[in-house]
Amino acid sequence: MTKERFTLEETDWSYRIRDNGAIMKIPKIVDLLNEQHETIQQLKQENRKLKEDLEHCANQFTNDGRNVLMSLR
Repeated sequence: MTKERFTLEETDWSYRIRDNGAIMKIPKIVDLLNEQHETIQQLKQENRKLKEDLEHCANQFTNDGRNVLMSLR
């Protein structure tokens, strides 16, 4: 099991987040969260495109399967 990157520390009056031992300030955490959100949105878009491409390929095979199979021989 890998060591967790972020840990939460409770102080007397608030919380701190550590990034592999370095205390992070709130603006840096917000930047990381926004970057992560953007990456997730890009991955979702790529995933949708790949699903569409896969469906198109499956439809082509269904509609033209005989020709596809003949060219594989």
